[in-house]
Parts: sequence; C-alpha cells; structure tokens
Amino acid sequence: MDEVQRLKNWKTQISMAARKIRSDYAVILSGTPLENKLEELYSVMEFADNYCLGPYWQFRADCIVTDDGGKVIGYQNLNKVGEVACERLIRRTKKQVALQMPKRTDQNLFVPMTKEQMDIHEEYKVSVANLVQKWRKMHFLTEKDRQRLLQFLSMMRMVCDSTYILDQKSRYDTKVTETMSILQSVFDNGDEKVVIFSQWERMTRLIAYELDKLGVRYEYLHGGVPSKNRRDLISNFTDNPDSRVFLSTDAGSTGLNLQAGSIMINLDLPWNPAVLEQRIARIYRLGQERNVQVINLVAKGTIEEGMLGKLRFKTAMFEGVLDNGEDTIFLGNESKFTAMMDTLGEVLDEEKQQPVAPSAPVGSPDGDSADEPEPVKEEPKPAKEEPIQELPPQTTAASSGTKTPRQPKELVAQGISFLSGLADTLKSPEATAQLVETLVETDTETGQTSLRIPVPDKQTVRNLLDIVGKLFG
Repeated sequence: MDEVQRLKNWKTQISMAARKIRSDYAVILSGTPLENKLEELYSVMEFADNYCLGPYWQFRADCIVTDDGGKVIGYQNLNKVGEVACERLIRRTKKQVALQMPKRTDQNLFVPMTKEQMDIHEEYKVSVANLVQKWRKMHFLTEKDRQRLLQFLSMMRMVCDSTYILDQKSRYDTKVTETMSILQSVFDNGDEKVVIFSQWERMTRLIAYELDKLGVRYEYLHGGVPSKNRRDLISNFTDNPDSRVFLSTDAGSTGLNLQAGSIMINLDLPWNPAVLEQRIARIYRLGQERNVQVINLVAKGTIEEGMLGKLRFKTAMFEGVLDNGEDTIFLGNESKFTAMMDTLGEVLDEEKQQPVAPSAPVGSPDGDSADEPEPVKEEPKPAKEEPIQELPPQTTAASSGTKTPRQPKELVAQGISFLSGLADTLKSPEATAQLVETLVETDTETGQTSLRIPVPDKQTVRNLLDIVGKLFG
C-alpha cells in the first residue's frame, strides 16, 4: 500500500475500506508517516502491525498530554515510541543516502508587493489585529470570530500572490513577473526543467497565461484533472524535451515522480513543513541526477515573511519520534488555538516595525500593459462606514473666533448621518471593537478604565454641562 498517510484519519471512507482488507503480510509505504499529530503514526502503524504500539487508550495515556478540558497540549515519551516503531519500520532518510543524492540548495527570495496588494493586505491585517486584540483582552473568540479570522488570514496570503485570486477583474502582482524572469533565465541558459507549485489554482492559472503568451509548452495539474490523466502529464514532462515546466497545485504534492525537473519554484509557502517537503520530494528523490534548486517566493513585509520560522512544532515532533530528537514536545499551557493566536500577535507586533516600499504594478491577465494597469476593485470592508457629509464652508466670523449657528436642516442631516453611521458600525463586531478601543482608556498603573471622548475645547464641555444642569434643575 503506497501513500498510506492518506489513511491517517480513521473516519474517512477510504480508510475504513482499507482496514477491511485481510492479508497474511502487509508492506506499507509513506514519505510522511507523521504530518500533524502523533495519533497519525498510530493509525498508519495499524496496517503493518496493530499490536505494535499497544492499545490506543494506553498509547494516549503514555504519550499524549492533555489539559483539564481534554485538549492536547503536548507529547511525551517520543523516543520510546520511536524505539517500538523501529521494530516494524524500515526507514531511509535523505541523510543516509546522501552519497546517492545530488546537492540541494534552498533559497527564500523576498519579493516586494505592489501598492494595491499592500493596501488590501493591510486592510485585512487590521481585521486580524482587531481579533487578536480581542483575544488578548478576553482570551475568548466566538466560533464566528474564529472563522472570520481564518478567512482574513487566507485572504492575506492570497493577496501576497496576486489580487487576481481575490478579484478576477483586476490583477496586481510581482511574483508572476519574478517567476517569469527566473524561467526566462532557465530557458536561455540550458535545458533544465522547472516544477512550479502554488496552493491557489488561480495563481497557477496566471503562470499558465504568461507561458501561453511566450509559447512555452507546459504540463498543468490541478484538482480538476482526472487521476487517469496524471500519468500522461508526467510522461510528457519526462520524455518530451519541449515540455519545460510542470505547473501544479498541492493536489499534485504526493504521488508524482518528477525527477526530470531540477528547479522548483514555490509561489507560496505552506505553513505545514511536511507539505513543503512533499512538494520538494517530487524532484529531490532517488533517481535525480542533477543538482536541485528550490526557490521560495516570499512577499516582503507581509504575513508570509512574518510566519517564516514561527511554525516549527510539527517538525520538532517528527524528529522526536523518528530521529531520536527531543523526547517531550509541548504546545504550551493552553490550546493549539492559543498558540496560533500568540504567534499571530508576535508576527503583527514585528510587522509594525518593518515599513515596506511597494514596487510598481504589472499588467493584468486581460492583456493590459504594465504602464496602464487596470485599477483594483476594492474588496468589501469588514466594517461599513457611512461617508461623512461635507460641511458648508466656514464664514469669516467663524475664522475670527465666533461660531455661526448652524441651520436646523444642517443639524438634522448631520444627526441622521451620525445615527446611520453608528448603526452600520454596531452591526460589525470588528467595527464595534474599534469604536470601544477609541472611547475607552485604561490606566496602565492603576488599571482603572475611563471613557475618553474627544471635544473641541473646554468651553464646549461647559456649555454641555450647563444644558444638562438646566434639564435637571
């Protein structure tokens, strides 16, 4: 059984069907027997020997650390698990076959974003920051807030690639231009082939569009390609010297042998290190005869750069079990979500100190030139704001220090505008939170909370108090 990590979830139909197979012997293969959770290794080992790691309840009691609420906060006795699994495990690491493997070079290429990309990125970052701030204050987010947070993070990552992923009527990006520059250099200087990965199908579509304009032959794999057609794509890329590029989403990150390629471009980085290694393993594997170059495109000054080096827990867990690494790995004293929120908080705090100068925009997929890019269609803002009604120009008397009484129609219009804007603001949790942050102030020394309302001057406050006094007098 190959690619057995696909059966790590007991509840899936394919996993339940596979467990009904009866045989005298079992040989199972996997490049990533452990991706996210220690329980996955137990599930996979069941196919080889369901007695190897003992009863599941005992395995959980010995190796999985939970809090009082039953949430997993860490793992222990990892070396013991590795020793027991070793009796049934034949493992060849890339270190062990280093003499048989070519040289591999990994490079993070930091690419600036366009102003249009950065504006959208910053808009979503404000929404994420509001939710992180809410978490820091209350240590709680509703399920709706959590879903919104994940959505905002996904949109931030998408716009790091191109605005086209969010809005197909416009396009601003630099990664596509940078990718095409790398490809042109490869085409001009040899016969090497390139494998390109992205998590987003629309991003791969942009690269395909640019390759079509150049007349470069490529193979294109995404989730909509039937499994029976994948072998033809691999054969074309391997055997046809004119097929220089293999373009794929993460739908092709497993089960593909693409040793014909020696250069890999990751248009975006997955946050799971195992998924990244799955991508790279398409070309960096036994049978590869060329030196391998891996280029990771990272948007400068964005969530992509901030998350580099932050998510190392899964890699450490893998090493603890299979490589005699750290024996006990803790997620922290709170849940995984807490760890993620703390990490996001650190990233957002660091980004405040890293201003970025955006680069010039490039052309749109509809054929517009780089000199006259199509304007970006604004995404709906999380908090709708009522535009402030323009006030009539001030008179000479007002400029000299005396205020001219406003007409009743003006006061009514301003009042309606204010109430309408306030109503729209209170419909959005994020906008409401911003309003509260604006009005409420906490003394850092005493912890006392007070209401803070900006006023033009002290005389305005006196006049307001006089009116209130007369009402209650």
